[in-house]
Amino acid sequence: MNKPILARLLAGAGLLLTSPAVSQGPVLPKADLILRNGQAYLPDGSFASAIAIGKGVILAVGEDAAVDAVKSPSTKVVDLKGGTVLPGLHDMHIHALGGGQGLGECRLVYGSSPDQIRTQVKACAATKKPGEWILGRGWANAVFEGKVQDKTLLDEAAPNNPVILQDETGHSSWANSMAMKLASVTRATKDPLNGIIEHDPKGEPNGLFRESGAGLIRKVIPPYTPAQNTEAMKRAYDHVLGFGITSLQDASANKDTLSAQAALADEGYPAPRVKSCMRWTYNITGVDEPFEALYASRNVYRRANVAPDCVKFGLDGVPGDGQTAAMLEPYVKPLSEERKLGILTVPPEVMKKMVTRFDRDGLSTLMHCTGDRCARVAVDAVEAARTANGYSGILHQIGHSNFTTAQDLKRGRALGATFEYSAYLYYWNAQTKTYFNAIGPERFVRYKPLRETIDDGALALEGSDWPVSFSANPWIAIETLVTREKPGGGGEKLAPSQRITLKEAVDIYTVNGARQFGHANAIGQIKPGYIADLVVIDRNIFKVPITQVHDTKALMTFIDGKLVYEAK
Repeated sequence: MNKPILARLLAGAGLLLTSPAVSQGPVLPKADLILRNGQAYLPDGSFASAIAIGKGVILAVGEDAAVDAVKSPSTKVVDLKGGTVLPGLHDMHIHALGGGQGLGECRLVYGSSPDQIRTQVKACAATKKPGEWILGRGWANAVFEGKVQDKTLLDEAAPNNPVILQDETGHSSWANSMAMKLASVTRATKDPLNGIIEHDPKGEPNGLFRESGAGLIRKVIPPYTPAQNTEAMKRAYDHVLGFGITSLQDASANKDTLSAQAALADEGYPAPRVKSCMRWTYNITGVDEPFEALYASRNVYRRANVAPDCVKFGLDGVPGDGQTAAMLEPYVKPLSEERKLGILTVPPEVMKKMVTRFDRDGLSTLMHCTGDRCARVAVDAVEAARTANGYSGILHQIGHSNFTTAQDLKRGRALGATFEYSAYLYYWNAQTKTYFNAIGPERFVRYKPLRETIDDGALALEGSDWPVSFSANPWIAIETLVTREKPGGGGEKLAPSQRITLKEAVDIYTVNGARQFGHANAIGQIKPGYIADLVVIDRNIFKVPITQVHDTKALMTFIDGKLVYEAK
């Protein structure tokens, strides 16, 4: 190739030859932005004071001399004043649309007592016209401490409005009499597939619905409009960007979810990178028609930062008061003989077929599994996919993984399954106490086995499960992964043998998340050549007491080198 043509090609690629006789190496583009006087966390655990960013990419990292080499008169320089810079964080299990909707609904304070719930619902009713629905979430059965929880409290708090509130897990719902009347739920109403209607001693529905049972009520609630969904998604994006979350995996996407995400991408609204998991639901026909329609049109919603490349399965419930997590051994005090091992909501052979199908189509899967029997079924399904398709490189994610056995962790590691854990459940609180009472002390020694997962070489991930959790704030999880104590420290540790190091916790949120996304070659680390997805925080979490990490605040969040959040 002649030299003029070569020079033009190299110039177009940003690689300039200054002399045909003397090679001076590539000349980097000039920086658009320099972050100076900070503490940038590098892959080897050291820190650098400055980062240069050009066209969304990290050009140089180091001391002032390193970044000044790519500075130009037009380069913007930001003084971080000692702020710490980490790679942008990944939340690998979040319900973005529901979270954004919940920010505009009746939000119960986490751990509220029955009297406090009554007061909060009454306040929500005061903002509604008679007959308008009151929707919300956040109650915990444990706060009733053996007392009756039924429709009566909600009837008293909101006598003129239908009410339905999800619990803190999202797997149980609590309705008042007006809501049940509108839904025509009576003592004669039978349990739907994979759902339970609880009854009082007289045989009347008491207002508590487990799993798909809540669908009987929700089918009569007026749906959100597209405009309302778009506004809800904006609230969700603002929420996560304010914590430094630059990539999220939406764990239960439907048409409304994808439509809102695509609309905001077209609008140019500041948004994280999104991998959307379309929800597939088992039914007696064997065909989820709404899912199939969405699946066939999924790429209509694809955008630069929206990837509909995942399918979500709900395989069981939760090991709380409803005892719906699928377990290998019976609950300590089973609610009934037929439910002593919980509920498996998708037959194992169906799971094998479906995971094999989506693996062949090039999509990852996210399988909700809080029980150890469920996790075994999930690992078996990944094994079936590998047997049928060979190793595709697609990482299939087992969600929550509360009690996955040591055997199945090792099997999963060998098969390329990954294990995701829930960010707000590493310390004793109302929810984990409910789980403990249902499962018992022997199995709780291994509760959320992070230490074993990492030691086995499997990929560990974190997901907030917001709005099932009260917030998407990752800093509480990063602290309690290390301490297994309540935020701020103190009290009894929860399954202390499963504690991990702070570096391991940060890796889970950065490097590991990028691997699951399929972006490990481009994001998740601060080093030249990587895309500038970054968060600036108000403290160096490696240099303060671990019990102060939960209170970390994000000061700035960058995606592609662009500022998408700045603290007021």
